Amino acid sequence: MKKILTILSIIILTGCGALDISNTPTKKVEEFLNKYQILDEDDIVEFDTKERKRGWQAVNVRPILTRQMVKKLLQKDNLFLKPFRNALGLN
Repeated sequence: MKKILTILSIIILTGCGALDISNTPTKKVEEFLNKYQILDEDDIVEFDTKERKRGWQAVNVRPILTRQMVKKLLQKDNLFLKPFRNALGLN
């Protein structure tokens, strides 16, 4: 009887997707945030400005050179960026 219940519970959990690891809240948040590109403070971009209710806002942001672009180009040659600390100990 225990074997039957165990097999049924595995079938039910598998069928419901409860054992699906890709369907976690963390994974859903990551998928949502991947829609937006995050810029570092030293990225070079072009943008237009538009006045909104709360003031001026950058629109049509076009990356020219970003840290992500540099990392991808360096990885092709098996090279990597190494973070360094400035005199204040900040990255």
